[in-house]
Amino acid sequence: MKIIFLLILCYLSSSCNKSSTQQYEIPNYEKMADKITAQVARRIERETGLRLIGTGGGMMDHVRMMAMSFDQYGEITMEKGRELIIYCIQKYLSAINEDIEIRSYLVHYPFTPKDVEVRIFIYKQDRREVAQGVLSIVNEVGGMVKYKVNEPGTDILKTVHRETYEEAVEILESEGDVSKVRTNSSYIDVIGKLKYGKQLQMLEPHPNASFWDHVFLNQTFEPKIKDCAENYGGRK
Repeated sequence: MKIIFLLILCYLSSSCNKSSTQQYEIPNYEKMADKITAQVARRIERETGLRLIGTGGGMMDHVRMMAMSFDQYGEITMEKGRELIIYCIQKYLSAINEDIEIRSYLVHYPFTPKDVEVRIFIYKQDRREVAQGVLSIVNEVGGMVKYKVNEPGTDILKTVHRETYEEAVEILESEGDVSKVRTNSSYIDVIGKLKYGKQLQMLEPHPNASFWDHVFLNQTFEPKIKDCAENYGGRK
């Protein structure tokens, strides 16, 4: 009995030592997610001036959520904050849903605004905290966009306005002439691409195009419309 007991103790000790020295290996899908986040973040930094300060996500068994956070140097209005947060979410979702390699690891496809989190922390140009009552944070979590300020007389962050992602997009589209936050690069409407991907044709935006370039009779569409008219019925 003593010999058997000793053998059991040796086996348990060996198992514990093996598990304690075994290193955690990052799953491939987590590496894919990190790569996508890094690529999108670099593009956002280049096109908006935001600075990446952190990334994260929920990666248990599948890619359940992906997140990134930015610093914005220079005070901005709530309207500008809305424009930036929606731009970041659209870029993020486009990259995730277009990546064939990661698709089978997503907890569901396509990823939606509820599956990504984006936070923008706002500071003065000299990197000091903004004054009380001035927009301090814009974030999107669970499909809800929130705008927060440092409440005057306290150190508490107060949510002064909240709206769904869809409501924020509608507001931006209704405004039409939104100030640009991008360089001359293609912009993808995620929802439209998922619905009409097979019929969708990507057009380079005209240099004078607004951020939400959806107006049919504008300079971006003009060359394509002219080409279609000239080639109608195979005449060309």
